[in-house]
Amino acid sequence: MSGFILCIIRIALLPLSSTKKELMARVLLLQKENAILKRSLEMKRKRIRFNFRDRLFYSILNRITDKTRYHFTLVKPETVLKWIRRFIKGYWSFAQRNNRRGRPETPYNIKLLVLNMKNENICWGNGKIQGELEKLGIKLDKRTIARIIEYFRRKGRVRKGLTWSKFIQSHLSSLYGMDFFTLDTILRKRFYIFFIIHLQTRQIVRYAVTTNPTRQFVRQQLIEFIWNFEGKRIYLIHDSSGEFCNINYGAPRGALESEVKVLTGK
Repeated sequence: MSGFILCIIRIALLPLSSTKKELMARVLLLQKENAILKRSLEMKRKRIRFNFRDRLFYSILNRITDKTRYHFTLVKPETVLKWIRRFIKGYWSFAQRNNRRGRPETPYNIKLLVLNMKNENICWGNGKIQGELEKLGIKLDKRTIARIIEYFRRKGRVRKGLTWSKFIQSHLSSLYGMDFFTLDTILRKRFYIFFIIHLQTRQIVRYAVTTNPTRQFVRQQLIEFIWNFEGKRIYLIHDSSGEFCNINYGAPRGALESEVKVLTGK
């Protein structure tokens, strides 16, 4: 242990008054700072660097005497307090660094298995992958699977799925949208205009007017609409309004189910 630190300990243990202890600490501080300056000049450094013993000296001296901190010339008292917090933090985290606890790291071959499952089945979620791994006798938490996929995604090894924009671009010629808008007359009567628009050409391909927009009305308009396509598959996009979401598209006669794929937008 450094001689200056031993001197501090002796000063703290001596049966002296606080005034004498402070005076001896100030003398010891001047000697220490003089030694630090000499070392810095010998090493030809423009900026003074403090090693572990220097930081420990200032920290102990700051705790033993109350007023000595106001005589620091090479460091600020705030810097010494920062060093003290580091020493305390290092003391309490020392055992954790030596004895690592927690779950063991997932083997790399299992990580690769999760990656292959995700790339081969891009629509699978974390729960689905977890279920398939359990069939193989491998138990992983959903959060662990999510972290593994995110790790490989940052490295660019996860295959990109079909995004909403890519889906629209690839099916733009067969995409249609349907909705209502209202029209109020001077006599305060409201009409609901149902329309179907072709998203690629922005052409209104069908419209109808009603004062009572019901699910039966919408269903009848769709049945009449698909007669022009002769069995071709088209995609209809609508919002979550009750006139669209509660329609049974599969009955009667399966007319809508076989011709129209209905997509609900948020």
